[in-house]
Amino acid sequence: MKKISFLLLIISFAASAYSFKSYSVLTRGMIKDNSTGLFWTRCPLAANNKPVYDFNCNSEFKAFTWTEAIDACNNLVYEGRSNWRLPNIKELSSILQHRHYSEFENCSQINDDVFPGIIKEGDCFNFFSEIHYWSSTPHKNYTVDDKNWWFIDFKFGTIGFSSEIHGFFGFPIKKFVRCVAGP
Repeated sequence: MKKISFLLLIISFAASAYSFKSYSVLTRGMIKDNSTGLFWTRCPLAANNKPVYDFNCNSEFKAFTWTEAIDACNNLVYEGRSNWRLPNIKELSSILQHRHYSEFENCSQINDDVFPGIIKEGDCFNFFSEIHYWSSTPHKNYTVDDKNWWFIDFKFGTIGFSSEIHGFFGFPIKKFVRCVAGP
């Protein structure tokens, strides 16, 4: 019985140690997720189709259509790397923390020390502010006429899907972009 209890204690400790997300800030603009081996742009993309180059991501982020997002990441040459891409939904969801917050805390659902500036001042109290980021993953009901891709809202930690064009009104749907590289 003591051996089983000890084994369960070791397994529990190992599971909690490996479930903690560990990041390394490699440069001013690049993060490594030590648990997945993925490299992330520290800040989202800006008007020049490059990540904001400020350690605290204090600048305006550009919203992209899905096609623009794919092109921007595929063409990105940044921090000595040229293999950037738009993350798939599994990769993008790997940086979510799914934490609860009160009205006095920051409402970001990702690590603010690693990925700062995602939630701007006043966004926590603005029910209509959306912090949506595109993924490269098509929705399973993807068709040529009804193109839908998965996205994540980093304010609420929710995952949804959207078309690139709003069918009823015909205007382009734009969301923010964070690029990934690596395995």
